[in-house]
Amino acid sequence: MAFGVIPLDEITRLRVLAVHTNFAVGSAIARRLIDAEVVALAHASSVLEGNQDPRHYDVVLLCPYLPHEQRDALLETCLAAPDGTVIELLDSDEGSRVLLHRAGASCAGAADAVAEALALPLEPAHA
Repeated sequence: MAFGVIPLDEITRLRVLAVHTNFAVGSAIARRLIDAEVVALAHASSVLEGNQDPRHYDVVLLCPYLPHEQRDALLETCLAAPDGTVIELLDSDEGSRVLLHRAGASCAGAADAVAEALALPLEPAHA
């Protein structure tokens, strides 16, 4: 096998949960993260009902089309863990943005690796 064929960067060691309301959007996000160790897709209601535990993942990624109530509830659920990291994709009149939410002192490398795989710059979320 040729050198460099197997990806050895940070993304290959991450577990990412992509939370969606529309499977097509969720799968498009997951496709960009295909090199991650684990990429799981879960409907927002499934996470909120406790069927998928965000604490089992290094990064939780929220799709841009979540209703505000679900978004707020998911942020609360995902950031309840002491090292929770959430990347929130937003699509608005001001353009696309990617917000980073962190609980406590989590590792910046995980969020940066996911953002790089998505080819999107991160900006810190302001509470």
